[in-house]
Amino acid sequence: MEIKVDAIADALYIKLKKGKVSTTKDKGGYLVDYDKKGDLLGFEVLNFSKKVPLSERESVSIAGQKKMALVG
Repeated sequence: MEIKVDAIADALYIKLKKGKVSTTKDKGGYLVDYDKKGDLLGFEVLNFSKKVPLSERESVSIAGQKKMALVG
């Protein structure tokens, strides 16, 4: 899993697995990427700063991994 934040675009992208994106569906402020078999590859949260409180954006823990800063 890979997490990227684009502070300029105010977006957060979570890549769940590697693959070539075949289809992207807009789910009302979330863009969801699928491969040609329909498997979920990742998703993007648009307007990230408006959807996630600042206290939650400062750091995140992913399945016991080291905390990662998410603010730009």
